[in-house]
Amino acid sequence: MSEDMTLNLNEADLGNSITLWQEANKEFEEAAKEKIDFLEREAYEWIGRLKEVGQEIKDRLKKLYNFTIIISQKAKPYILYVGKIIIKGLKKFIELFPTLSTGVAIGIFLSFLISSIPFVGGFISSIFSGIAIPAFGILGAVKDFPGFIDALAPENTAEGIKKFFGISAANA
Repeated sequence: MSEDMTLNLNEADLGNSITLWQEANKEFEEAAKEKIDFLEREAYEWIGRLKEVGQEIKDRLKKLYNFTIIISQKAKPYILYVGKIIIKGLKKFIELFPTLSTGVAIGIFLSFLISSIPFVGGFISSIFSGIAIPAFGILGAVKDFPGFIDALAPENTAEGIKKFFGISAANA
């Protein structure tokens, strides 16, 4: 029932096939390069649009964006674009939670300022940062999540837990 399936190509057909494949591969590489260039321009423009950030931090973010790790040096090296992953995650987080991000940044900044106090700054900062970063983050989350305070109220806690786990009044 099975037939031998063979493909008979002469040298001219094979040469044409290889040429077509090379042209398609070249077009694909050019399109991929254009897409990569577009994404890099977009990332650099986003970093440039950060208004509240100083130029030194913008330069460091650009350096971070280009940070890579080469996993293997053998036949074909595998390059891991660590910086691009971090910057994309940071960008998405800031876009989704702008005031929470600002609150956390303020807590980190204040902790940094306190740590610069001679002798006792490191000790005080370690305690302060454990309190300030979550506190300022919660203050920012209040604006990002309008029902956040209501969910923390004790009279709504049981209802919030039931709603979160999908427990209906009949099951409880």
